[in-house]
Amino acid sequence: MTSAAKPRRGGLRSYICHLARVLGTHAPDIELVRGIRAAHYRDRAFLAEFAPLRLLPPFRTFGAGIYHAPGAKLPWSLAGRGCARIATLHDLGVFDAPELYDPGWVRRRRRRIAQTVRRAQGIIVYTNHTRDRVRRIFPGYRGAIDVTPLGVDHARFSAQPVPEDEETVARLGIDRPYVLAVGALAERKQPMALVRGFAASAHAHRHALVLVGKAVDAQVWALSAAARDAGIETNLVLPGYVPDSVLPALYRRAQAFVFASKYESFGLPILEALACGAPVLTTAASCLGEVAGDAARYFSHDDPPSLAAELDKVLAADRQEAQARRERGIAWSAPFTWERTAELTAECYRRHAGGGAAGPE
Repeated sequence: MTSAAKPRRGGLRSYICHLARVLGTHAPDIELVRGIRAAHYRDRAFLAEFAPLRLLPPFRTFGAGIYHAPGAKLPWSLAGRGCARIATLHDLGVFDAPELYDPGWVRRRRRRIAQTVRRAQGIIVYTNHTRDRVRRIFPGYRGAIDVTPLGVDHARFSAQPVPEDEETVARLGIDRPYVLAVGALAERKQPMALVRGFAASAHAHRHALVLVGKAVDAQVWALSAAARDAGIETNLVLPGYVPDSVLPALYRRAQAFVFASKYESFGLPILEALACGAPVLTTAASCLGEVAGDAARYFSHDDPPSLAAELDKVLAADRQEAQARRERGIAWSAPFTWERTAELTAECYRRHAGGGAAGPE
């Protein structure tokens, strides 16, 4: 499980938890030993559902034929243990967009990823984009690279409304039609560009802009000041972090969902929003065009007026156009399931357990 399964929601936590949950039921021929370092278990009570968890001092393998590190850290102590070594590389942002991260983190993360690539016999990534970047950044790596796209829990993220949706949204202080964004309000998520692009929309005065995600005080003050300067201070809603249970209602009732990121490992909220029937606008940065396909509208991440123009098209669409867009999004998201992620991962395990070296690239 590793320390990468953070206490709060995120793409990597979703990947680790869903994979551990679904593999257990969809790959009966594979015996899973779920482990975590003892020092990281105490503040992760949510992992109790995966009991029994093996605590791993010091990186024991318990006789496993495969060791899968889903958090990009393959320990050196696995050498000579007789098991195949597989790692998931969540993203390569510290190589592709280092300006978006703390310099110290960039140095440490680059070193760890490079070590993992040297030690790995197999690598798992979420997208073809990341697979191609691994080959370019680490030309000496000759092992297999498996692409296992992330999934959506379609039982939860559904376009079918439930009676509680309206009340759920109202409790967050949203009292009008709204444009939604979900994700921590970090620089790479472009929250300031979102505010400016929304403000430039001809429909801004009739809508709220709801930015859901963790934010520190300085970010809240800066975004509030930008909204005030743009004349939309009363339209901006910053509910902060919300529980997972609230997200489907937010997606379903949104007039549009905007994902303005400069760099992503996958962009799971895009698929969740599409599955819930929300019109999606995003950038083509990194892998996002691969994830959203032709189900989304695109704008330039560094050009707020282009966001405003695309947003106006979505908000002004007639009923027939809006319904066609909704159906296209639902259909596009349908094949992205955690069962598919688990099946592709199990195929990777089986190939390495059998001593195979070639991957399905």
